[in-house]
Amino acid sequence: MNLVSILIPIVTLIIGWKRIPLHYSLFAVILILFATIYPMGTANALTSVPRFMTVVFPVTIIFASIKWPRFDHIYLALTLPIFALNVLLFLNHYWVA
Repeated sequence: MNLVSILIPIVTLIIGWKRIPLHYSLFAVILILFATIYPMGTANALTSVPRFMTVVFPVTIIFASIKWPRFDHIYLALTLPIFALNVLLFLNHYWVA
């Protein structure tokens, strides 16, 4: 799940970099690079990546600019199980924040 949290913003930026201004694209690239180049700890380096990728708001802007029919339903169907899994992990004290 941590690796997917890095791959989704990268793929989204590659596909939709023309939909947002250049400075937003550069901001997103810098945030993604910073999160991957300077990992937190050495045992499990990608532990904090999902939290760091939530602040890459240009990815959300790209998703919001997609005008495909039913894209919002597909997006919700994919992210709702991930949200539920994270809630269950949090409730079982798998991670704190």
